[in-house]
Amino acid sequence: MACSVLVPVSFFNADRIKFYPINLQLREENTITLLNIPNLLTGFRVLLTIPLAFAVWSGSWWVATACLAAAIGSDLLDGYIARRYNQATPIGALLDHGTDALLVTATTTVASLDGTVTWILPILILVAFMQYAIDSGAHRGKQVRGSSLGRLNGLAYYAICVGVVGFGLVGLPSWPLWLFSLLLVGTTIVSIIERFRYVR
Repeated sequence: MACSVLVPVSFFNADRIKFYPINLQLREENTITLLNIPNLLTGFRVLLTIPLAFAVWSGSWWVATACLAAAIGSDLLDGYIARRYNQATPIGALLDHGTDALLVTATTTVASLDGTVTWILPILILVAFMQYAIDSGAHRGKQVRGSSLGRLNGLAYYAICVGVVGFGLVGLPSWPLWLFSLLLVGTTIVSIIERFRYVR
């Protein structure tokens, strides 16, 4: 049920106080939008970032496997729920992509410490996400704008995280991952340039 309250906009002169209505229903709807199930799953994925990064750093590969599997599962599930129950919102999409960027950046950063991936990759992932977030305007309520290469890169970032954990779990040499990370550096740079040219 919609209701309004009147709030003063000045306290300095009682004769000049003006009151404007605040729509409490709108505020309630905004709160519900932020607290929907897809966004709660996104928050769960944020919480997984620290134990995943620590497990990769310490070589606790079974723990890392469980954390990464839960993260990927929550990513697939929140997207399905958002589409199935019409809970997709621009801010929700931005939070989802931001969480993905945080998780893969943390994982690749830790992996770069021992040379499993090149150190420049996590830096470029952050740069690409910040450019995407600013350009999309999702923080202002606009629909996020992706690109084909950007989506492929997003999948590849998760793939290299799976590789880091999987190779560590079975004890494989890491040089293929390092070469893959170099390829991702190239495709990420191309994606950044492509979006920059599009904006201009």
